[in-house]
Amino acid sequence: MNTITPRRAYLPFAAALLAACTLAPLAAAQEARPAGWTMVVSGSHRWMHGRQQAAFARGGGEQTQIAIDSVRRDGARGERTLLIHMDTAASVTHDARGRLVRIDAPVEYRGSPGESALDSVTAIGWSVMEGGQLILPAARLWDLVPSLPAGAPRAGLRWTDPVDLHAVAGPYAQSLRGERVSIIVRDTMVQGRRMWIVRDSAAVRYEERWIRMERTLADSVGVERVADGIVRGRHLYDPALGLFRQRADTARYAGEATLRYPDGRRFRTPARYERTRAWMLYDSASLARREQEAMDAARRHNSGGMLRFADGEIEERLSKGDTVLRDSLIAAWNSARDPGARSAALLALGWHVGEEKQEEMAQLALLAGDTAYYVRHVVEGFYTGNRPPVNAAELQILLPFMNDPGLAFAFGIDLDPMYEDPRQGLLTDPPAVQPDSTRWSCTRAACELLMAQYDQAREPRLRALGLIARLAFDPARWGPVVLREGPANPYLAYAVMAVRGVAATWEAAAHAPIPEPGADWRAWLEWMDGRNPAYAAANPTLPRPGVRWDAAHRTTVRFQQVLTGRRIVDELHARLAAAESDSARLVFGTMLVGMDEAIHTPAQIAQMVQSASVADRALGMRQLPMLFRDAVPADSATAEVLVDRVLAIQIDAAQPWPDVDGKTARAWVTARGEGPIPALLRRDSLPPEVARRWGARVRLLSAAELAALPQREPGTRIRVSRPMVLGPFARVDLRFDSRYPRGADEAPAGNAGLWSAWLLKTPGGWVLVMQGGSIT
Repeated sequence: MNTITPRRAYLPFAAALLAACTLAPLAAAQEARPAGWTMVVSGSHRWMHGRQQAAFARGGGEQTQIAIDSVRRDGARGERTLLIHMDTAASVTHDARGRLVRIDAPVEYRGSPGESALDSVTAIGWSVMEGGQLILPAARLWDLVPSLPAGAPRAGLRWTDPVDLHAVAGPYAQSLRGERVSIIVRDTMVQGRRMWIVRDSAAVRYEERWIRMERTLADSVGVERVADGIVRGRHLYDPALGLFRQRADTARYAGEATLRYPDGRRFRTPARYERTRAWMLYDSASLARREQEAMDAARRHNSGGMLRFADGEIEERLSKGDTVLRDSLIAAWNSARDPGARSAALLALGWHVGEEKQEEMAQLALLAGDTAYYVRHVVEGFYTGNRPPVNAAELQILLPFMNDPGLAFAFGIDLDPMYEDPRQGLLTDPPAVQPDSTRWSCTRAACELLMAQYDQAREPRLRALGLIARLAFDPARWGPVVLREGPANPYLAYAVMAVRGVAATWEAAAHAPIPEPGADWRAWLEWMDGRNPAYAAANPTLPRPGVRWDAAHRTTVRFQQVLTGRRIVDELHARLAAAESDSARLVFGTMLVGMDEAIHTPAQIAQMVQSASVADRALGMRQLPMLFRDAVPADSATAEVLVDRVLAIQIDAAQPWPDVDGKTARAWVTARGEGPIPALLRRDSLPPEVARRWGARVRLLSAAELAALPQREPGTRIRVSRPMVLGPFARVDLRFDSRYPRGADEAPAGNAGLWSAWLLKTPGGWVLVMQGGSIT
């Protein structure tokens, strides 16, 4: 283990700190009492394990507000206790010299009903971990109160304090031991008050232990770090308050990190730690000013909501397709050897990179030595579908990490996604039921390489993934093997459900297997969306099970047909034909529609959506989206009538079409935003007569003219699709993007959405059958 010996402290920011001493916003003529003051701590930190490079290893940030609510003094013991509020209530007690006596800072966590002890302990970890760094509440307060020897302070005064600090919360623990040497550099006057500039340096040993949940193990693993190093600081001490007004410090440690698995395996790697912090003490007035400044900055840069606008010239140019700027930013990112600069370039690029450039950047990262970036990029490709299937060459780079948790630990790579994403990709769209190989999670060669891991891999999860790959290609052969090995391996739980025909895999579901041939509609309804009794008891407000169908149900039926040889779709047709109740027709009909089976004609669906039977109506409406796959553009007269009415509904708040019962309907989504903002219609989306009529009232623009508008220009940009028709039905869609009026010092803001209406032509005119949409 490397040991860093103490040397003369030198802080690059010391000169800046000294200069700031006379400029800091300190309150004048205040009573010297700590109560009512708030210490704000901000900084950055990072651990780097043995194979991580400083140029690429990102860390985390720290932002803590320590509010001193009140002070208690114990004259007999000569102690002072600061009662504090952070995320939790805490207290710090020190003696007359500022030496720490005790800290009371519990970790507060309220668990959920039915939560296991492991779940509770793991959840606590979310509140005490920041950027891979354990920071218990007590540890945040270790350096809050500085020490000073008895007697009058003077320049050159030097003293030594032992460091013996501990913080424990169950399996989470931190300690710092060593010796701190402090020296008063000189005094200074701040707003007529005498304060002291103090420099300190401590040679310490730092130790921590904590646990983290590895989801693919369904268990926790332990992490321990032991390192020696130096902490250097410089602060402005206010003897009247017994606190420092400002402090800047750094920590540098080097040692070893250990990863402990439940089965007894241990993996060790060298470890380094870097931290930089700035402390600033604020009274209530200066804290309020600071918070207001932060709110003003957020208002200038944050648009709020899900609709994001370009912030500054760079984003504006990128949003308009400036490929020269994009390529320049990629070059800057590639050449940067500072993680902050690389992150800034990636942030500026945002979503403007494009799939081809993403692949190029991954290759550049690998060549530069940023292995973790490349690995994350490839792993995401197993499931996200935003890149080509993972190929054999890419998988060859991943396999050493997947087969050796110690190697991933040394590179600072999270193993769970490496096992989760390929498993999810293989089971969500198994090659056995997906004829389009471009939608597979891996190429055939890569998938075969994964299959080989079932026999070759050392890591149990990688062997299990090899089995899942075999199952995904040949369910009939490998299904029984999965059922045999699954009970002893939590990682195979989803594969076991796939073999059993479980489609509702979410936590609240009953995980019912696919019903046997001849099962009635109740068994199929339970399979669709049955409830886990224990989960339902713990969550009494959970909605009742209903007729539910999504892609997982469709994939499960197809997978079961390949695995068992059953002709399940034919079974469902037979059950629908024999159905004697509305419920049976709704359940079996919904499944067949979900399997892309046409079961009714447009004329029959028209009768169903007007039926007095709730079940018939629901089944009819479920068929409408599939029905419109064969729709054709409406004739000019129909398009003119429908588009004109849609614009009136969305711009003038006119009444929508009545529903099938003749009752007044209401548009679920409206393009009208905040206040009276003008409508801006896309001219080429309107029938000529509609464009002429509305052009006298609102501004008509081409697609290019709309795109060229300044993003701050208020208005609702509206585009109406050409109505589509099939038989007696029609569908029309309206998309909009609203920009709200904002001050010059405020970020752009607005919303965007889609409104769709499915209509039925009746003797009395058009009626609204159903509608849908979305809005940010």
